[in-house]
Amino acid sequence: MEVPRLVVSVASRDTFLGPAVILPRFGSSKPRRHSTFNWLHAPPCQYIIYKISDDKTNIILDCLGDKGASFEEFCSKLPDNDCRYGILDVPITTKSGAETNKLIFVCWSDDNASVKPKMLYASSKDALKKALTGIAEEYQATDRGDLDMNEIRKKAGSA
Repeated sequence: MEVPRLVVSVASRDTFLGPAVILPRFGSSKPRRHSTFNWLHAPPCQYIIYKISDDKTNIILDCLGDKGASFEEFCSKLPDNDCRYGILDVPITTKSGAETNKLIFVCWSDDNASVKPKMLYASSKDALKKALTGIAEEYQATDRGDLDMNEIRKKAGSA
């Protein structure tokens, strides 16, 4: 099954609503308050990675991680010497001891990437975040050492 993609204009900061606009859903088949990615009938997933198109005009889907995919798999999909946006479905334990999930927006901007893509991704981030709902927190990573699931869980509010 081909998964449709979200297209966000980099230049105008607009989201194009059309046949190519679908965000995959996170989590189980039961909708959760923070999982507003349940549009249409896209398959559940553990993560989504977005990139800026080659012509530098749109933010498009790069890849999806199947539900249950590991954090290591997510990290392996982030390219060296380049930038990406990611959304992770992160399981956390709240201070009251309840188990829940939070959606975390990950900004990957490798230290070794050239300045131009770093600037383009930084200036386009808000356009994508505006098109998404249910994001609990944002996490920035600039090298592989920053990609730490425990730190991401803390950012998400895990006890």
